[in-house]
Amino acid sequence: MNARSLGDVRRTTRVFEYDRETGNVSEACRYFGITRKAHYKWQLGYRAKGEAGPVNSERCPQNLKLRIKPEIEEKILNLLRNYQFSQARIASYLARFHKIKISPGGVREVLVRNGINRLPRNTRTSSPGPSYKLYQ
Repeated sequence: MNARSLGDVRRTTRVFEYDRETGNVSEACRYFGITRKAHYKWQLGYRAKGEAGPVNSERCPQNLKLRIKPEIEEKILNLLRNYQFSQARIASYLARFHKIKISPGGVREVLVRNGINRLPRNTRTSSPGPSYKLYQ
């Protein structure tokens, strides 16, 4: 059990103790700021599994259909390795030259997932060359 689970167990046992002392579920729920539905759900879990019952065991589902495609991830990683672009610059480069729409936050998620979200301090950023022509 992690620290959050232990906190959940302590809280639910305090709620149940207060409920037994007062004999009033509604008053206990008002005092602890929970709904009666949550109280009864915890109580069912406590009766079924003991102390581990009231712990919130529901995990957030991973939504893999929202994940960026591997070929786009490879382009992002390539731009970072070769040109040391920032997140915003990678996003604008992909939008301009590859017609790939991705936010700087999406670029950051890819970099964090691959463990390279920070460049070393002594690395200078560079550009692939001028993408525009100045007319004089």
